[in-house]
Amino acid sequence: MQAAHQVARYDPDRPGTYHLSILSTPGAQAWCVHDTSDGACLAIHSDQGEALPAQDVLPKDAVSVTFIGAPELSTLVPESALVPGSEMEHLTLVHGALPTGLMRDEPIEPIGARCVYLHDERTEHAILQRFPAARPLSLRGLLVQRAIDHGRSGAALILHRIGDRMDLAIADRGRLLLSNSYHVGGATDTLFHVLFAVEQVSMVPDRIKVYAGGPAWGQEEQYLLRRYLVDCAAAVPSDRMDLAALGVQAPERWLALFEQVACA
Repeated sequence: MQAAHQVARYDPDRPGTYHLSILSTPGAQAWCVHDTSDGACLAIHSDQGEALPAQDVLPKDAVSVTFIGAPELSTLVPESALVPGSEMEHLTLVHGALPTGLMRDEPIEPIGARCVYLHDERTEHAILQRFPAARPLSLRGLLVQRAIDHGRSGAALILHRIGDRMDLAIADRGRLLLSNSYHVGGATDTLFHVLFAVEQVSMVPDRIKVYAGGPAWGQEEQYLLRRYLVDCAAAVPSDRMDLAALGVQAPERWLALFEQVACA
């Protein structure tokens, strides 16, 4: 997906003002900038290729930088079960043989666990070379945090679609009920796995609110899910004032980009 939007007040030379979020996916790169004073998104750029697009308007002195590489190999491990040096073992138990990459872990404090994940080494090196203080984030960790936030007053499911992959998390009243990844071949697969996940946590489709997004989230998936789930919404609302000012179409597709600032 290509995007090139920024508001007039965005000044990349202004120091100590912005948070920079980066999303790296196979064959495409994207970044966005949030004003740390009011939380507004002021710019988003995305394009095909291995290099960050629109590098001439990247913020020169961002307060903070985060990045996500997706899709990712990851798992959640209770803090009590994670012995230093055992990260690879936990990830292998879930995913089998692992490709070469950089092993990372981050705390998910609301559930007393750590997310162990693997980042592509070349991608991470390229980002850290440009932004040495950049902090890696896991997509699974982001989805878990957002599911817990959305599910404070009732059951919520948040899903992210990219390529042939769907990641989702379900939470209810501050408790994480499920976090999983699925191989999907299309909209029908997406619907099947969502309904299966809802059943796994002993819920029914009309008692859970679904928030959906990601680069591969489209009209067919939206149509099917809304037929079977009473409350299905975009993970990033299209009427958000700052995104409307930017002219961003289907902002839910940038879920893994726009929501990084909440985890910074």
